[in-house]
Amino acid sequence: MSTRSNIVLLRENGSCSAVYCHYDGYLEHNGRMLLDNYTSTQDVRALVAMGDIRSLKPTLDEIAEEDYEEAPLNYNSLRHYMSEVDTLFIEFIYLWSEEDESWWVSRSVSKEVGGAYLNRLYYHTDFKRLVADEDGNVKEDYHNFIAGPGRLKDGSRPTYSN
Repeated sequence: MSTRSNIVLLRENGSCSAVYCHYDGYLEHNGRMLLDNYTSTQDVRALVAMGDIRSLKPTLDEIAEEDYEEAPLNYNSLRHYMSEVDTLFIEFIYLWSEEDESWWVSRSVSKEVGGAYLNRLYYHTDFKRLVADEDGNVKEDYHNFIAGPGRLKDGSRPTYSN
């Protein structure tokens, strides 16, 4: 079984490119790989330029051995991308923001609804900053999240301290 994800590069001009990753999209694998191995805009641009992949690996050379050879999809805005992403099958979205040079993550969740044609509504959460805790576990930072492209819930830009 697959945990499907997208890896998205959000450029400073607001446009973005997305690639599909078929396997191991959960935080403990893709989240860890991205935090440990793809830590600059240059790294992420090279990763996204490769196109769709089967599974994220520590190096681009390892990925190149197994890729799907599908080009990245380009969007004029994050809103445009989010309006087209499959909320059921893409379980995680990993977003690299060129503006603040950090990883963010959104996950697919569902809610049971009544009085509707379909009984379950699927959607993606707000983007939360992807971090490693003091024990090294990858998680979502619920104190910092993007309610809109590049902005925190209060409308400010994210700032970080190590």
